[in-house]
Amino acid sequence: MVDTDVRLGLDRTNVTQAAIAKWSLTRQLRAAGVLTEKDHVDNHEQFMVVFRTMWADHADYISKAYSGTPALKTDFTRTGKRTYEGLGRDFMSSVKRYLKNNFYDGDRHDAFDLVTGAWVAKGGPSASLALVHDNRPPIVKAMPYILGISIAIFVTSLSLPQSLTSMAYLRILCLIFASLSALYIFIHGIEYVAWPRLNPPVDVIHYDGPGYKSPQRGRGQITANLPIPKWIRKHLVSSMKSSSSWNKLEEVEMGTKMRVD
Repeated sequence: MVDTDVRLGLDRTNVTQAAIAKWSLTRQLRAAGVLTEKDHVDNHEQFMVVFRTMWADHADYISKAYSGTPALKTDFTRTGKRTYEGLGRDFMSSVKRYLKNNFYDGDRHDAFDLVTGAWVAKGGPSASLALVHDNRPPIVKAMPYILGISIAIFVTSLSLPQSLTSMAYLRILCLIFASLSALYIFIHGIEYVAWPRLNPPVDVIHYDGPGYKSPQRGRGQITANLPIPKWIRKHLVSSMKSSSSWNKLEEVEMGTKMRVD
């Protein structure tokens, strides 16, 4: 007996399920007398085209609803072998999944919760305003704009006369601002994820139980290995400590220690 979750019937799981289904179907058709003991469904190419297409399309439909992109490795399911075109398609789908999961998936979950009834509206119009209001600190909201403006100014400066000394200083300044803002965004990456608003996973985002290692997943430690001035590192660390999501970086393994705060 093979037990798999239907929600995970895509990507590698779909490839495995299709192989098991083909093996099982061959045995069933032999038992029913449709195939001989030495015959196999692989020998019937017209049927295999329909069979592979059915499983690959099944994976794509579930994946588009689940992740927003077609399933991975469907070239193997459709043709029985991996292709360079399939590898390229999988790479693009993986990039799209990363972007959608981090920056657009919150609205998708909200739509699911609203349609399925997992969230029920309560209160008046004032309560609804809390769903669209951004409660993050101003510095968190400002960093992407600083990064974008710094890059835009730097690129624009490349088209201006190169002989101006002040232009070189401007580019250096832009690179400094862009680097610091990008570093801040990376360290506080959890603040830039598009979490669901109707039923936010608060217990997951702010989990601090056994096995916990900070909301930054240890990314706060990266500042110790970066070649940046001490005063900048000190400012970054103090900024992280003042954040509401900052906690001790000490990792507590599952069930072996107790947190002492």
